[in-house]
Amino acid sequence: MRRAQLLGLSILAVTVAGSLFWDYLGRSRQPVTFVVPFTRDTALAEGTAGTINHAAGLMLRNPHYRAVVEGHTGTLGDAEANLALSQRRAEIVDGALTEAGVSADRIELLAIGEAAPLDLAEDESEAAYQRRLGRAEIILVPE
Repeated sequence: MRRAQLLGLSILAVTVAGSLFWDYLGRSRQPVTFVVPFTRDTALAEGTAGTINHAAGLMLRNPHYRAVVEGHTGTLGDAEANLALSQRRAEIVDGALTEAGVSADRIELLAIGEAAPLDLAEDESEAAYQRRLGRAEIILVPE
């Protein structure tokens, strides 16, 4: 009987701690950023649905957040074409967020293009670097 009571109390403590953490996160006034990678042009990388759904879930549970969705591209190619591609990427993520139930009036889109590249990792090839630049970012900003 004693072991069962300890197990029950442990489960209760973990549940309460988890609940308090998510409540704190929901009331936090710090921006939260999610990176949504693209494999090529406008094709979402595998596994991005979970990231988008997680961001959408936070927004649905926390009405004080709005989302800024930034589309990014690599630094190769025509700057205007990259800007248009980044706009399409932001629109794809926007569509996924609204499909998950987030109101469109809580989402702002920004086409960044190649204007905000990331740092090149020391052991990274140019091709890997350009793939990493192809992304969208969901930034949840408290209102």
